[in-house]
Amino acid sequence: MLLSYDWEHRLGAVVAAEYGRGRAVAISPHPENTTHETTAWRCSTSRAPSAEILRAALYWSAGGGARA
Repeated sequence: MLLSYDWEHRLGAVVAAEYGRGRAVAISPHPENTTHETTAWRCSTSRAPSAEILRAALYWSAGGGARA
């Protein structure tokens, strides 16, 4: 689980795992609505969190390494 909607980490907003010879990423609707992500986005001049999440998920699932 990469992002969760709750402090107990029971409700996944973004989850990722290797599966067989590939990789899978599941992104729930509006994962940027977590408290941490929404606050961080309002304080920055970067792209919307959902665009960054999608970019990173596509990169990783295509075989790229983890990006900070």
